[in-house]
Amino acid sequence: MEAVLNTESFSDAWAAENRNWLVVKRGEEASEADEFGFVSFAFTARRPFHPERFHRTVEGDVFGPVVRSKGVLWLANQNDYAAQWSQAGVQYSIELAGLWAAAVPQDDWPDTPGFRDEVMEVWEPPYGDRRTALVIIGQYLSEETITRALEDCLVNDEEWCLGPEAWKSFADPLPAWVPEPENAPEQEA
Repeated sequence: MEAVLNTESFSDAWAAENRNWLVVKRGEEASEADEFGFVSFAFTARRPFHPERFHRTVEGDVFGPVVRSKGVLWLANQNDYAAQWSQAGVQYSIELAGLWAAAVPQDDWPDTPGFRDEVMEVWEPPYGDRRTALVIIGQYLSEETITRALEDCLVNDEEWCLGPEAWKSFADPLPAWVPEPENAPEQEA
């Protein structure tokens, strides 16, 4: 460190003689994000995704320029469970994030300081804290195109009116992420 710091080796005269020194003036720098076309945005929704349409979208071409996405998903066929979504390149994972607070009686909510305040901040009747909140990062992607594609994955008005009991029957090609019920019959291999 002594060889580098506080050596007083730098001088304005030296900088003036070295044409590559500070080629871009301070304050005029371009970010790497701008230089290489990276864009990021948030996608939020208060309706659940239809699992089959969501799967088709993330496996399809429209998600091709998405480099990274992550967040929490509300999937219609698993109405009580929040899904943790993580995607990098062509790889993605869905993991159990826990029960939505709305799926648990309020008397059973944890006494953790701030928990109720956080939940009530995002609470919307009739489905409480259930929602999708994703951050999407990509190179030269169209926020409008990705947003429209994700909106097309949400349950439509007709499906919305069917309600959570009917949503359980939606086809789901996504990898399993919700634990099997304790009393479920054993599956034969």
